Amino acid sequence: MKSVVTVDSFKTLQTTSSLCKAAKVTRGQLRLYEDEGLISPQSRTEAGYRQYGPDTQDRLKAIMHLKELGFTLAEIALLLSDRDNGDIDGQAMVRLAGEVLSKIDERIAA
Repeated sequence: MKSVVTVDSFKTLQTTSSLCKAAKVTRGQLRLYEDEGLISPQSRTEAGYRQYGPDTQDRLKAIMHLKELGFTLAEIALLLSDRDNGDIDGQAMVRLAGEVLSKIDERIAA
């Protein structure tokens, strides 16, 4: 099924290039996050170019921040999935953050 893009929504869509510049990520990172299901284009042009919605830049910033904190892409995917579904479990997040902190401590000790 083809996405229909109105003129107003087209103005808010970003190309891969503009999104990468704005979010300070590489095209490779963008593709990796797409392959891992962390982000997805809102639509594609007739030529097949990806177009990303206005919220994708904030999502990329959140992914980068979580990576800096030591979360794996799999853990980030779980957190984002919970957020997308509105099912954020505070206790589970605290447990996950504790596990990440333990891994960091182990790496420092090694």
